[in-house]
Amino acid sequence: MLYTQFFVDQAQLEQRLSLLLERTDTVTLYEVLTAYPTEKGVAEVLTYLRIAVQNPYHQIDFTATESVEILLNDQQTKQRLRIPRTSFHRRPLI
Repeated sequence: MLYTQFFVDQAQLEQRLSLLLERTDTVTLYEVLTAYPTEKGVAEVLTYLRIAVQNPYHQIDFTATESVEILLNDQQTKQRLRIPRTSFHRRPLI
């Protein structure tokens, strides 16, 4: 088998963001990955970026980057990624 198929639970990642945003108005993707190290490798990082794109309260700044170290799917191999600076913002109270 060339690859192993797995599922990234977007709802779980959104829940993690909500928990972090209970304590602060804004959190970066770097801070999220520090608080919750990846379990599914690059696919999980891409899912966080997808969440940011889908929500008007979040922001991706393609002019700035951050370097993050993640664990790949095997949970043993580390990989350094350069990602666009991504900020997740608490939804304003209306």
